[in-house]
Amino acid sequence: MLRIETKGSWHQMGCQIGETFRDELATCVERYFYGRLDVDKCAPAIKILHDIVSEHCPEMIEETEGMSQGAGIEPNVMLGYRFFNEVKQRMVEECSVMFMAQTPDGPLLGRNCDLGSGDSNMQICHVSRPADGPAAITTSYLGMPGQGLSSYGLAVGGASAHAAKSFGTDGLPAAVLSHLLRRDCRTVQDAIALLGRHKFLGKGANVIVGDATGASVLFEFVPGCSPPATLRRDDRDWQACTNFFFSTEIPNRPKADYLENAYARYGRIEHQLEERRIPQSFDTLKQLLSDIAQPGHCCAEGALHTAYSTIMNPKKGTLHLAAGNPNEVAFEEFSL
Repeated sequence: MLRIETKGSWHQMGCQIGETFRDELATCVERYFYGRLDVDKCAPAIKILHDIVSEHCPEMIEETEGMSQGAGIEPNVMLGYRFFNEVKQRMVEECSVMFMAQTPDGPLLGRNCDLGSGDSNMQICHVSRPADGPAAITTSYLGMPGQGLSSYGLAVGGASAHAAKSFGTDGLPAAVLSHLLRRDCRTVQDAIALLGRHKFLGKGANVIVGDATGASVLFEFVPGCSPPATLRRDDRDWQACTNFFFSTEIPNRPKADYLENAYARYGRIEHQLEERRIPQSFDTLKQLLSDIAQPGHCCAEGALHTAYSTIMNPKKGTLHLAAGNPNEVAFEEFSL
């Protein structure tokens, strides 16, 4: 897994990524953009994305232009790559997210990122320190906006999910909404207010947001509507999601092997935290992430594997990263 820390203006930080990973970005663009999309047909969608991003977070356009300059890649191509999921929803991910509200170390949010076998070496852990905004630690595909932890004390982690229908054709890309969460929000209530003002359009997902006070909320991202928010139940000190929607109004796409895998991982989490009532701690969360890693205790060898695991502490401003299956590699710490 790649690693970098950037500082300065958004354009400067983009240049730092582009210059450092020039060859790797070229490989990513070739694989996920040129290799899967008809570039000419993508031009109108990229223009729309440029206008949307410019309106809501122009700093992301500055960062993209810097990345383009540093890597020697045409700006529109770089923008299309960075918003690949919105241009063409074809990446396959099955992730798991857990929030523990009451550990001795403070609230913790853990996430396994489960990907296809060819995608692991395209992942990056990025510590960014912009001159005009909160610092953050994010993980994602190289060059793409990611999810993670901000210096405001907000932790964000998501897992893909597929609805059987769309609710409209208007909305902001997930990457823009994630950026706005990091830039503008300090608490779960801030996140609820922000996402309540915007519709979403892109690849479906479940996203858990937690803050330093121990509050958490689950957002269900479905194309064409504002992400419904489900606060953690009063009788629970944990919240989790995998790859199925909880809301009865959102029909899950019927795909047996996908849902079987998703329910197996969620079932293990619920069994340990709800039925067995195991104590909440950093080590417990690491063990649960190991239990539901792929392949692992709950999921046999298959098309996907756990590319990395993260544990975020919004109170301490730290992110622990296992750059691989957590059953096989140790966690390392990044700090804000």
